[in-house]
Amino acid sequence: MLACYQMGAELLELQHAKEEEWFDLQNRLRNEMTEVWLGASDIKEEGKFVYVSNAEKIYYAQWVRRRPDNIGKNEHCLTYDVALKGMNDAKCDSRFNYACNEQRKNE
Repeated sequence: MLACYQMGAELLELQHAKEEEWFDLQNRLRNEMTEVWLGASDIKEEGKFVYVSNAEKIYYAQWVRRRPDNIGKNEHCLTYDVALKGMNDAKCDSRFNYACNEQRKNE
């Protein structure tokens, strides 16, 4: 997340199915078949994922089957699992790729 902020961006927040399809395709074209950090978390309240940018409840989530599962009771950050084609909850200190979304500024 800090890397995105240092570039004047924020972690990607998938908003709808078409955006997810495009994101999935971009990862597959690059042969990136791991998990990728997204900008949402349920660290404040278990099971209630909110966007990191504005703390609003996420309104789009295509979860991997049987997720979120909060294994070990410490999976509070959202990832996109490219291999499984869906969202997953993961430990926030796991090492994955990340996707940034440039913040638009009115000038």
